[in-house]
Amino acid sequence: MKHNRRGVTLIEMLVVVTIIALFSGLVINRYFDQVAKARVTLAREQIGAFETALGIHKLSTGSFPTNEQGLETLRPYLAKRIPNDPWGHPYTYRNPGAHSTDPEILSCGPDGLPGNGDDISNDPVN
Repeated sequence: MKHNRRGVTLIEMLVVVTIIALFSGLVINRYFDQVAKARVTLAREQIGAFETALGIHKLSTGSFPTNEQGLETLRPYLAKRIPNDPWGHPYTYRNPGAHSTDPEILSCGPDGLPGNGDDISNDPVN
């Protein structure tokens, strides 16, 4: 009795593996793009929460915190402790800001270094 068995050729296997690899590459690339966008959004949201707390602090005390006091002074006005930015770096607080007399809150972005074009802050110029 003859059985007609047709196996998968090496070429067919390579084509399927190549298609899967290309598809996976596209999906992974889009995933990391979305993660990067989410981190920027989170940094902006955290800075916004700090700005709100700064306003409450100023109403309570009559002034913004000094550079020496920093963001830790805002702890009583926030629901949680002062977090690091989404890349694990501490936020920078400057009073006055670089381009304004209002305080500036800065995340140095993924590289953790200020002034490289990936900074996120509440500075109106940035």
